[in-house]
Amino acid sequence: KTFRTTGDKTYAGTASSTGTITVQAGSGASVKFLGNVSLGGLTTAAAKYDVELTGTSVAVTSAVTFNNTGSVTLGNDATDDLLFAGGVTSSAPSTTSVAGTIRTTNANATFGNASPARSVVLTRDATVSTGSGSATFAGTVNGARRLVVNAAGDTTFSSAVGGDTPLAHLETDAAGRTLLNGGAITTASPTSQVYNDDVVLGETTTLTANGGGAVTFAKTITGGRSLTVKTSGTTTFNGAVSILSLATDANGTTRLGANVTTSAAAGQVYDDAVILTAEATLAAGSGAITFAKTVDGGFPLAVNTTGTSTFGGKVGDGTPLASLTTDSGITTGGTSIVTGGLIRTSGQQAWRDNVVSLATDATFRSENGAITAGAITPGAATTFSSSGKSASFSAATGIGVANPIRLAQTEVTATITGTGDIFLVGVGDLVITSAGLLSPSGQISLGASGDIRVPSGGRIAAGSVPGQGVSATQPIRWSVVGTADSGPGSLRQVIANANTTGVAGVVVFSGSPDVFTVGRRLPVIASPLTIDGTNRGVVINANRQVDAGLILQAAATGSVVRGITLQNFTGFGITLDGVRNATIERNTVTSINTVGSMGLLAQGDLAGTKVLGNTFSGGLRG
Repeated sequence: KTFRTTGDKTYAGTASSTGTITVQAGSGASVKFLGNVSLGGLTTAAAKYDVELTGTSVAVTSAVTFNNTGSVTLGNDATDDLLFAGGVTSSAPSTTSVAGTIRTTNANATFGNASPARSVVLTRDATVSTGSGSATFAGTVNGARRLVVNAAGDTTFSSAVGGDTPLAHLETDAAGRTLLNGGAITTASPTSQVYNDDVVLGETTTLTANGGGAVTFAKTITGGRSLTVKTSGTTTFNGAVSILSLATDANGTTRLGANVTTSAAAGQVYDDAVILTAEATLAAGSGAITFAKTVDGGFPLAVNTTGTSTFGGKVGDGTPLASLTTDSGITTGGTSIVTGGLIRTSGQQAWRDNVVSLATDATFRSENGAITAGAITPGAATTFSSSGKSASFSAATGIGVANPIRLAQTEVTATITGTGDIFLVGVGDLVITSAGLLSPSGQISLGASGDIRVPSGGRIAAGSVPGQGVSATQPIRWSVVGTADSGPGSLRQVIANANTTGVAGVVVFSGSPDVFTVGRRLPVIASPLTIDGTNRGVVINANRQVDAGLILQAAATGSVVRGITLQNFTGFGITLDGVRNATIERNTVTSINTVGSMGLLAQGDLAGTKVLGNTFSGGLRG
């Protein structure tokens, strides 16, 4: 049966037919079904006229196709119910207006068109339910209303949604998939966007929830495209993410409860605060992973990239992370930049990449676990550099380093504390510069070939617990920086530092020549220490003001003084006071000829001590 009209036609009452009807009207006309409709089938002829189905109940048994190129109105109230059992296609009309519930019986529903442009407008809250069928919005979708799509098949948005008029809310059900192929979805309500099914990105996509609305992904997000989420509300990722890149804006909060994998250089940028709701591993290949603000949540977090990981806000300040690991399983590590001031975990911290650029005071704190640092690549250093700020590390069960840790402060203190031991393993070094302080309450021990290196004015204050202190399989290297008579980096400070540890040390001279003018006695050497100035022009000049030069006591057993010029002392340039197994070799010692002055004083038990190839002015006594 065909309904033909050249002008407008309105059917106010019930329209029913067991067969299929065809609607055909003249250009510019409108055909309106205002009452309830019950039909076997429905189609419209191709012409530019409008069709409206606005009864509270519409039921069509067979598939419905709207071929008219004017507008189509499907419902005009949120309570309207339209059943197109065999499916519905409205891709030819210039505009498809939707309200109420539109249902199919496991059949497909298609609205709008991308080219030529055919739009969808929500005039009231709308629900589209297709059972096992698919729901496709090929054209743009606009309207300050709620749209809920229930489809066990694919839900597809092929054009922008909410670009002209943001939707009040968009939601998909748990079954099926949502294909985001239109580039952008914009909503404007506190409830905003909820994707209960798996999401597939077919195009680079920006999701915007104005007005503090939430954006929630209950399941996975996949696809070789990038995703940006913008909202001052909460963005939630409860399913695994595997896409090209991911970014959230600076407002709001991201709740992260699953693994995120990206493959592009843009990586992952979390510009808002992040809260862990489950264990998460973030992997970005060689791309960057950036936390611009805080990270909290009592779950493990792993950050894996051969590029740069940035922690720009405090981590674990509100709720400590269960653990934090960087570059797990990556053979070529990346770089972590820590500028937020705090990394706090309840369990371990495993820094397996290079750590640099501490722009503010930084605290690395584990409540009940170890802090380990060191790149996987042999020989790669882990550097904690704070640009003049302080950095502190604490752990209940120790701090372990597989490769070098460097604390590169310039003016303030770097502090390592802990109720457990601090230990270095493998080829690890611990380097503390400037005013750095290493002050454990447990022991410090080094592995096979590791060194504690304390250049400049750095110092080790160990042994605060009786019977505990510093142990090392390699000598500690102490760097002398500059020729000042006192202060950080001076020879005087280095000898005092070495005495503090009781562990064998080596003095490293940074200049050539190094001429030191002393105005008072240097500290007595009371710990095994090697001072070797061979070929470096090292001179210690008393300027006729100091009576004694280098004094080695019994506790300095095994010390070496080699290649040093000691001059203008009023007394002995070198004194050996019961020191065993020492080596005094190829030094030039000149004493001023006052009463009793000599170049060398040797007394006490000197078993194993050797004095070889030296030049003494004033002779020997002992």
